[in-house]
Amino acid sequence: MALSDIIDLKVEFGLGGEGMVNSLWDMSNWDEGLWSTDEETWTDMTSAVLSITDKTGKQAFLRRSRTGTATIVLDNTEGWFTPGAGQEPPGYLELHPGRPARILARPHGETAWEPIWYGRIDTLENQHHNGDLTAVVRCTDGFADLAVSNTVAVAPEGTGELTSERITRILDHHDWPADMRDIEPGVFTVQATTLADDALSECQLTTDAEGGDFWQKPDGRLAFRGRGWM
Repeated sequence: MALSDIIDLKVEFGLGGEGMVNSLWDMSNWDEGLWSTDEETWTDMTSAVLSITDKTGKQAFLRRSRTGTATIVLDNTEGWFTPGAGQEPPGYLELHPGRPARILARPHGETAWEPIWYGRIDTLENQHHNGDLTAVVRCTDGFADLAVSNTVAVAPEGTGELTSERITRILDHHDWPADMRDIEPGVFTVQATTLADDALSECQLTTDAEGGDFWQKPDGRLAFRGRGWM
């Protein structure tokens, strides 16, 4: 029995909204692609999906969680997903890097959808093979944004703060939305920092000091747990 025989999948792309000013695409060529859950609407493009491959989590129990990725192959016979083609059907959005993306799932017969992956479009590539026209949409999750969010160092501060307080301060410093966090109290304290590294490195170093875990949840929220939570 295939997974598709028992699970329904849905792929949606966000139409826009406002989010953190230091996002991956705000610092690159896609200023309108800001990280947030505040999109005005989500557009269901499941009917055009040919395949989905996603990867997230960690390679071993004691290793750091890695940047999550998703590759979505879309049927582009009508040119709906070719930037600038002007062929999008009613209600559809011309896709481009920076747009939010999410994958949801539900058991057959159920009505409620649950998120299983959340991120944004990284690249969109049109392909032609043996007469088949497809659009390959490659996406990354919030860790990619954190990795390129690197601000000016500040005066050393934070001696004696809990690891969870440090994680919160790092995310505040990089304007990560408060509603996109799930931070539980840490146990250990840390030394002062200038926050000179990128946001992802700072959060991972803090998590290493705690011996806890830091990852992105399927709904897009960044989560931190202290030592002993597993």
